[in-house]
Amino acid sequence: RRLFSERAAWSSVVVLALWPLHIQASTTAASEAVSGLFVLVGVAGIARALETREREGLLASGFALTLGAAVRYDVWLWIPLIAVLLWWQLGFRRALQFGVVAASFPVAWLLGHLVDTGDLLYPVHVIDDYHRAWFVSESAIWGPARYRFIVLGFWPLTALATFTPVAAVLGARALFRSKVRWLVWLIVVPTIVLSLRGAVLGSFVPLSRFTMKELSLFVLFVGVALSELK
Repeated sequence: RRLFSERAAWSSVVVLALWPLHIQASTTAASEAVSGLFVLVGVAGIARALETREREGLLASGFALTLGAAVRYDVWLWIPLIAVLLWWQLGFRRALQFGVVAASFPVAWLLGHLVDTGDLLYPVHVIDDYHRAWFVSESAIWGPARYRFIVLGFWPLTALATFTPVAAVLGARALFRSKVRWLVWLIVVPTIVLSLRGAVLGSFVPLSRFTMKELSLFVLFVGVALSELK
């Protein structure tokens, strides 16, 4: 409602409620449902902070996102990206305040691994090794070249499959026409980074659940598109 309109807000609520990935994560008590709650609260806080420039909303957003990062590693990618976007929009001081709060759990978690294993990036290395081995096994099933193309297009394909092709195309149109550029970047940048990491480096295997962070924001654009239909 703050970024678009009352009608778009209600349309987005309906889309989220009927979105198959959201239903699956919620009914199976998957971690994506919990992290999704923190992510959406955090993004709502960012939207409010950008409009009002209030520090409290920004810090609350950072706290919500650090809780999301405690649930799922993929939220970690958003924290530096949001900090850069805030630096651009609100200045270095506000971006630093957000970053200190939002990065509090990831920093503490990494320091704990440094003390325990002597490797500051231990969880990153474990996940990377796991995905590299997994990518090799999936490539053997699909064929190396074909599987790289599947990985490259996995986010759009998941959107088409879970929102229906018509709704996904309308949502994509609304996204690329949107003036809320920071929200667009939160969807596009992680999608590109993870897709290229898999397709080019062979170090990431996507699953539909891994797309939920970005596609939960894409819900907003599907809602905007549907609200504009006459």
